[in-house]
Amino acid sequence: MSSTDSASEVDVSVLSVPKKRAKKKSLSSSEKHMVLNVYKTELLHPEQSMSDIVSKTAAATGVGRSSVHRVIMLRVVNEDADLGNFWRTTFYKLLREMNFKYVRRGLIDRDDIFLWRRRYLRTIKRLRDEGRPIYYLDETWMNAGHTRSYVWVDDTINSSKQAFLSGLSTGSKGPSGKGKRLIIAHIGSKAGFVEGCLWTFESKKSGDYHEEKCAETFEKWFQDVLPRLQENAVIVLDNVPYHSRRKEKVPNANSNKHEISEWLKSKNIDFEDGKLKKELLDIVINHRTAHNEYAIDEMAKNAGKTVLRIAPYHCELNAIELVWARIKGYVAAKNKIYKMPEVKVLLEKAVRTVTAEDWNKFLTVRCDSSAASRTPPAGKRAPRIFHTPTYHVNTECFL
Repeated sequence: MSSTDSASEVDVSVLSVPKKRAKKKSLSSSEKHMVLNVYKTELLHPEQSMSDIVSKTAAATGVGRSSVHRVIMLRVVNEDADLGNFWRTTFYKLLREMNFKYVRRGLIDRDDIFLWRRRYLRTIKRLRDEGRPIYYLDETWMNAGHTRSYVWVDDTINSSKQAFLSGLSTGSKGPSGKGKRLIIAHIGSKAGFVEGCLWTFESKKSGDYHEEKCAETFEKWFQDVLPRLQENAVIVLDNVPYHSRRKEKVPNANSNKHEISEWLKSKNIDFEDGKLKKELLDIVINHRTAHNEYAIDEMAKNAGKTVLRIAPYHCELNAIELVWARIKGYVAAKNKIYKMPEVKVLLEKAVRTVTAEDWNKFLTVRCDSSAASRTPPAGKRAPRIFHTPTYHVNTECFL
C-alpha cells in the first residue's frame, strides 16, 4: 500500500482535538475559510441537525459556537442569488435601520409581568384619586463596614513615614471588610415613617438577605404594624416569598390524587369519580383564584386595610427605595469605626432625619427626559424591555 493510500484512509476521529483559539477581536480571513470548509464537510451528513453541525464545526476548529454562527450566517446571505454581498458590519447596520435592536434575551418582559405592571399602575392611580392613604413597605440591608467609596485625600502624602515627618496623618482608615449585616424593615407614607415600626436584626447568613426572613416572623411584625396605620389604608409592597404565604395550600402537580380530591370536596366542588389526576388538577386550576389568597392580605382585610403588590422586578415603583438611598447615604457619611452597634445608632438617627417633607418630595418625583425619550412614535408599539427608570412613584409617567 502506498503512502498516499494510507494517508487517505486515516481516521480523522483519532486526531488530537485542536487547541481552543485564543481570544481576539475578530477572526482572520484564513480562520473564516477554515470554519466554512469544515461546515461544508459536515453538510455532507444531512441526518445531522444544524445545532450538531455548528457544535462539531466549533470543536474541530477551536472557534466558539457564536463565532461559527456569525460566519455561517454571512455565508448563507452572500451565497443567496437574490441578495447582495455584505460585510458583517454592513449587515448589522441594515438591521438597525430596519428598527431591529440587539438586546439581552432575558430582559424582555414576560406577558404576565407586563400585564401585572399595567394593572398596578392603574390601580394605584385610582386609589390616589379616591384619596386613600397609601403606605410603602419594604426591607433592605446594611453592612457594618458600610461607608463611602470615594473620599478626599492629600495626594502629596505618599507614605506613612512622610506623613509622620510632616506631622500629618494618612487619613481615616477604611473597613477591613464588609462586616456583619443588618436587616432592616420599615413602612412610611407622605406623613413620614410610621412611629414604632422600625424592625432590625443581625443577619446570620452570607447569602441573599431575603432568606433571613420567614413568613411567620414577618407576619408577626406586620400584625403589629396594622393598628398604627390610618383607616382604609393601602399598603404597597413587593412579592418576595415571606410576603406571599398562601392562607391555605392549593393542590399542585406535586400533590397526589387523594389530596386533590379531598381539597375539591372541602370546597364543595363537584367532580366525577374515576377522573385522572391531570383532570382533577384542571378542575383545581379553574377554581384556584377564589381560594388562592395570601395570609397578609387576609390580615390587612380584617383590619380594614388593602395590600397592593408591585410586579416582580419593579422595585423602582416603591417610593421607599428613594428613602433607603437617603438613609444609606447618611450612614455611609457618618460611619467611622465600622462596628455594628455604631451602625444601629446611625441608622436610627438617619431614620429620624427623614421628614414628612422629604417623603412628599420622593412621592412627587417626575419623569426625566430619558423617560420621554422612551415614548414610542405614533402608531408604533414600544418593545417591552425591562429597564430601571430614574422615576419611581408618579404613575402618570408609565401609563
